[in-house]
Amino acid sequence: MRSRLPATTDVVPAIAFSESRLYNRGIVIPGWVLATLYSLHLIATVVWVGGLFVQAVIVWPAARASLGPGLLLSDVQARWRRVFNPLAWLSLAVLIGTGMFQMSADPNYHGALVIDTPWSVAMVVKHIAALGMAALGAFSQAVVQPAIARTQLQLRRSRAGADPATGMSAGASPLERREMQLLWLNLGCALIVLICTAIATGQ
Repeated sequence: MRSRLPATTDVVPAIAFSESRLYNRGIVIPGWVLATLYSLHLIATVVWVGGLFVQAVIVWPAARASLGPGLLLSDVQARWRRVFNPLAWLSLAVLIGTGMFQMSADPNYHGALVIDTPWSVAMVVKHIAALGMAALGAFSQAVVQPAIARTQLQLRRSRAGADPATGMSAGASPLERREMQLLWLNLGCALIVLICTAIATGQ
């Protein structure tokens, strides 16, 4: 019996996909490189978005419920910021770097500022939301968090005007509320980013 050899078109695409991906500009990228970029992109997303979620939903409420308002709570929050803020900015840098490669490698990408498909619309909205996250984080770290730190420093130096039952100054609570508002807005932008990513992946 004569055996049927597989057609060339049945084999070559599978091999090509496993070994490399072709950029729209004609640059061949090995598959393992793209897999590494995808992994780094996902890890950075988990660190940034997951950190915001844990901070808003778990750490802040649990610390406030356990410690109550006061300098000890402020110390816990300050320690969290010192650890998470650098990780957030590092994650943003990784997301930008890996995202550029992933977008160029996607067959739906037709060029910068070319918005002609649902995929491109989702990517534009995703990037606007990501920029919103970066802007909200920058404002919180540059304006609100330093103001909270200054308020707590003044309170440590002088207890005048502080509530003796809580050890909190009158100006600390509005600033902390502002920080929480920015945090929830950041999470809202993160949700938009995730939804747009799901829409783009489904195209």
